[in-house]
Amino acid sequence: MLGGPNPNILAKGFDLAMAFFPRKDAQGKFEDLFAGETGFTLIELLVTLAVVVILATVAAPAFRDFFENRRLTNAAQTLYADLQLARAESIKRNQTIFVKFDDSPATDWCYGLEEASTATSCDCADTTNTYCTIDGVRRVTDVDDFPGVTMSASSVAGSTITFDPKRGTLAPAGSIFFTNGSGNQMRIVMSLLGRVRLCVPSGSNVSGYPACPP
Repeated sequence: MLGGPNPNILAKGFDLAMAFFPRKDAQGKFEDLFAGETGFTLIELLVTLAVVVILATVAAPAFRDFFENRRLTNAAQTLYADLQLARAESIKRNQTIFVKFDDSPATDWCYGLEEASTATSCDCADTTNTYCTIDGVRRVTDVDDFPGVTMSASSVAGSTITFDPKRGTLAPAGSIFFTNGSGNQMRIVMSLLGRVRLCVPSGSNVSGYPACPP
């Protein structure tokens, strides 16, 4: 038998408990309680461990996929929110706002928002760079915020999005792709009218978002 009660400890506990149960009927109930104490057999313990291992093995991939997809969607949602911010700030200030991307390599990406006169002032990969700011606050997002997620901005000419303050439009139109370790993707589509939307490319297993058009 494994895991059974230690006889010495039980004896001491029993004697101590008797001091609190002077009546014989109460003592009898307490004796019955101790008489029912049992442990686990080796076979029962091994079967329990086997079941736990099987459940953990089955659940592990699901947990991994869940957290990978969560980082993927968070990266896409963050860029979506930053693009909306850049457009709103451009209209509010009546000033051109840039979003500069650096995806070389795709595994060490970053992007930054810039209110300066040219986008070239912003270098999101340089932590000492004093640009990439809105109202003096550095607005940079990089791969360290979303480990295991890669980014591709290859469809954006010049790797820079420019928001026009008068009409709220952007240029050039294009898409940004985020990809996680399982190969699932999220796509951020930007139109010339300044509209930004999220979708899931064909073949990706990400729920909660519309499928991208063919």
